[in-house]
Formats: sequence, structure tokens, C-alpha cells
Amino acid sequence: GFTGRAWLVEALDARIAQTAARSLGGYVLVEAEAGLGKSALATYLAFSPTRRWAAHFSRQSNNPETARANLAAQITYLHTPPESADQPVALPGNYNDSAWFDQRLQAIQKQRRERGEMSPLVILIDGLDEAPTPPVGDVAFGLPKTLPQGVVIVATTRPGHPLPVKA
Repeated sequence: GFTGRAWLVEALDARIAQTAARSLGGYVLVEAEAGLGKSALATYLAFSPTRRWAAHFSRQSNNPETARANLAAQITYLHTPPESADQPVALPGNYNDSAWFDQRLQAIQKQRRERGEMSPLVILIDGLDEAPTPPVGDVAFGLPKTLPQGVVIVATTRPGHPLPVKA
């Protein structure tokens, strides 16, 4: 079991709620040195029966296109309305493109809001620092710099891997 860190999960949930309530979504970084339990926390959160979070673990693949494809497929599956769950869902040929991922995320969040779903759409990434170094000003894995309102990306990282500052 995952014990002794209930305070951390509570603090993280509070930060997610705070971030999701802003006019734009945002990133919540869980930053700690190697071996302090970031991946254990991420695993606990990803497999929690009370959370419906898309999750990517960099140890499985640190390839940006693979990470985005993985997340896009999970987000599409997790946030497809129940009445259309029996219909096949396919990702288009450009599903691993950064711009498409951003557009898909915006479209899904818009659909959720139109259905009255106000809970945060949370994406979990374990090992943001394990991604290849992005171009200056970009986010690792080619993730969007700006997220729609209510969308929060929770990412674990070692110190020294900050997100770019928005201009």
C-alpha cells in the first residue's frame, strides 16, 4: 500500500483545484531528487480507482511523439461520452503532432464543459525531466505551453528542469 503520504496527496489535490480554477489551466510540478518517491506517487495516482487521469511514464518511452500519442489515446478514451462509447474511436494520421495534441486537448475540454463536467481534466507525467531536451522556450515532450481552463498537467521531475515562462 501507499502509506504515510496522505498529506502530500491532499496538498497536490488542493493545488490541482487551485490551478484548474484559473482562467487558463496549468502545470503542477512535483519536484524532488532521485529516489524520494516521485514515481511511487505517480503510480499511486495513476492507478487510483477514484481518479480518471491519463498517464505517461517516461521510463516506458521518453520519445515525445510516443508520449503524445499515448496521452492522446487515453484522453480520447477516458473522455468519450458514455452514449458514444460503443462507437469506434480512431486517432488521425497526425495524432502524434504537437499542434494536433493541443487542438485535441482543447476540443475534449470544450466538449466536457458543454456536457457540464466541471471537474479538472488531469494528465499525469512521470519523469518530465527524462524527456529529450526541448528547443528553448518549449515544454518537454512537445506539450502545450498554454492549457485550456480546467486542464492540469501534473508532472514529476528532478530539480533543475523548470517549465518555460510564458511571454
